[in-house]
Amino acid sequence: MLITINLLPPEQRNKKTEIKKGEKIFTLSFTILACTVALSILLFTYNTTIKQQLNTINSQISSENSRLNDYKGLRTSLNNMSNTLIYIDTIEKKSINLESFLTQFSSIIPEKAQVTSLEISALPSPTIDISGKAESRTEVIKLFEKMKTSPFFSEPEIKSLDKSVDKDVASFQFSISAKILLEKL
Repeated sequence: MLITINLLPPEQRNKKTEIKKGEKIFTLSFTILACTVALSILLFTYNTTIKQQLNTINSQISSENSRLNDYKGLRTSLNNMSNTLIYIDTIEKKSINLESFLTQFSSIIPEKAQVTSLEISALPSPTIDISGKAESRTEVIKLFEKMKTSPFFSEPEIKSLDKSVDKDVASFQFSISAKILLEKL
């Protein structure tokens, strides 16, 4: 057993105790400061790491959004292809006689009108776009009225009607579109 006897006078003993308390407080304060600095460094590093990870995630989201848009475009293209194939199948089942259609169409063109362009499109529904020229507006109106009463067309629409003069001869450039009624062919 060890017995310690303090032979210092009480005043010096109190100073020594105060010095030890001061050293403990200093050591504790320094430890707290060191921990605070270490914690700040850890938080800064963690914050930087999180920002980098968020940037990486945002980059991946942008990449996925781009892929999603590509996918949506592909879906639209596939849907359009599907509609085209359905339309082609419908045409094949109806077996349109193009010669008969053109003969019927030529019979409604007025004598003083000339078709310079004829375009038939399938989607979204079968339509015909006609461009041409006529000697007068009346001839264009005649063609339009004949298309309105024809069993082969619906919803005819005059897209444009412009007067032009070439070598002192006036003519009217026109554009008409209409839906084609397949069931009437």
